[in-house]
Amino acid sequence: MMVLHHPERSFWILVSAAPVHTPYGRFLGAVATLCDITPLHELQEQQILLHLVSHDLRSPLSIINGYAYLMEDQINEIGMASSLTANLLDSLQQIQHGALRMAKIIEDLTELARIDGGQVQLKREPVAIASFLPDFLQRAAMVLDASRIQLEIASEVSPVLADPDRLERILTNLLSNALKFSTPDTPVQVCVCQQDGELRMSITDQGRGIPPNDIPLLFRRFYRIKDEHRAKGIGLGLYITKKLVEAHGGCIWVESEVEQGSTFFFTLPVVRERT
Repeated sequence: MMVLHHPERSFWILVSAAPVHTPYGRFLGAVATLCDITPLHELQEQQILLHLVSHDLRSPLSIINGYAYLMEDQINEIGMASSLTANLLDSLQQIQHGALRMAKIIEDLTELARIDGGQVQLKREPVAIASFLPDFLQRAAMVLDASRIQLEIASEVSPVLADPDRLERILTNLLSNALKFSTPDTPVQVCVCQQDGELRMSITDQGRGIPPNDIPLLFRRFYRIKDEHRAKGIGLGLYITKKLVEAHGGCIWVESEVEQGSTFFFTLPVVRERT
């Protein structure tokens, strides 16, 4: 390998060479190949940087979040009813909300590095969706408004072959978007059925909907809809969700109309019975 330095940038070149001989062993010369691997080298550097940044941010973020909850508990213990106390509690809740949002961004960056580096390893096992979903919503109540989520699960649904942690990530991303981009008092409907040997799940909201021009681009990395009414993000949630669904052998798509809401669909393979 060699590096070619240019005033504007450097190029990483993979070099290989071999001698050329006649059938009688006489040396004729050599053949060499040069391959520009600069994009691969830059990708590896980005992955290393993402891992380092994500790791270094987790510790101070945990400290910030921990002290915010500690201060909230102490203020509640004092029990002083005043406008100052209310303002302090509101400020602490904003700190906690910001810390949770930053934690999600860090997790997205970490998962992005794994996906781009081909390091996503699924720990698949049979998952019974009928019991998994209610349990997941109960555990996710700290980050999702589970009271708005309505479940509709078909009576006969086979277990899916999935990584439970990655399945939670898929559901968290889709449900948080549905809740965030719809009116607070409207329900989010989750429907589960089985079709053609696959589990099919849909998540429907009654939000602003997605413009037709944005739908084909929605699952691209770092893509964000240009809408001043939408919450700002870094555009990784749906990209990661798509990659995780596809890693399971499923597919994901969306149907939406402006001012009519959106429905995200995804499929997962079910556990096949042995014959």
